[in-house]
Amino acid sequence: MRTLAQPAGTSPEKTVGRVVLNNDEIEVACDALWFVKSRSAADDAQKRLWDRLQRLRTGDFGGSARADVSRDEAAAALRALRFCAEEVALDQDERRLLLRLESV
Repeated sequence: MRTLAQPAGTSPEKTVGRVVLNNDEIEVACDALWFVKSRSAADDAQKRLWDRLQRLRTGDFGGSARADVSRDEAAAALRALRFCAEEVALDQDERRLLLRLESV
């Protein structure tokens, strides 16, 4: 099954060079991107990613949203999480996504 956030002709299990974010990770990424934007520190890639993911947000954890993001978009989310980590303590969900994105 293809999601709205996933390019036609791909599946989450067979997407090469891309990263699939689940609903909870979309929420975490959007919060981190918003924090960076609110500090006027977001780059263009982060602004574009926030705009794209914002449309997919369910507003709560445990939803069914999925997003297929490029490695460049994943790097934008990673930069946002690193910026947050320099400013505030990350919670468990933020640390988990930060570690996962560092490994891709």
